[in-house]
Formats: sequence, structure tokens, C-alpha cells
Amino acid sequence: MANLGYVQLARRCNQACVFCSNPPNGLVLSFEEAKAHIDDLCARGYKGVILTGGEPTLFGPLAELIRYAKDRGLPARMITNGQRSADLDYLASLAEAGLTHLH
Repeated sequence: MANLGYVQLARRCNQACVFCSNPPNGLVLSFEEAKAHIDDLCARGYKGVILTGGEPTLFGPLAELIRYAKDRGLPARMITNGQRSADLDYLASLAEAGLTHLH
């Protein structure tokens, strides 16, 4: 089994699903806080990170964080509702930054 850590970036969402297990609550990490979580996962020997929320694509510096994780040797995956992935340029920017999987 893969040793993957989770980072909950923002408890905001662009949908209103009645079955949501992570409803909005106002939590939004700063870029520095998110980097600190990546650093902690690296220090604890994790082999990858799953970025989640709410909706992680609403985290402004998402591509930069994915690149940061990749540069630290931590491949990034993301749990998303997929709505913003319809913008192919945006999706390409995440893939170029190093995003390896969408869930």
C-alpha cells in the first residue's frame, strides 16, 4: 500500500453537494502553511500527497504547490469534483507542474 499523506487546502467549494463529507467551514491555508504540510510529510517519509478540500482547485497557488511537492520528491494527486478540469489550459498547467492523478 502506498504511503500517502493528505493536505486539506481549502474548505471552500464551487458546488453544493448534499452528500459532502467536507463542507465549507472557512478554512483556507496560506501558501506557506501548505508548504509546511508538504515539508512535514517529507520529513515523516511519505511517498506522495493527496491534495483535498472542499475543492482544492479553488486554492489559488495550486500549481505552485504541486511543483513544490514534486521538487521535494512527493508526487501529488488530487481529490476534486472535476469542474475546473474542464478548462484544459488550467488542467495542463497542473499536469505540467507535476500532478499525477485526479480522483
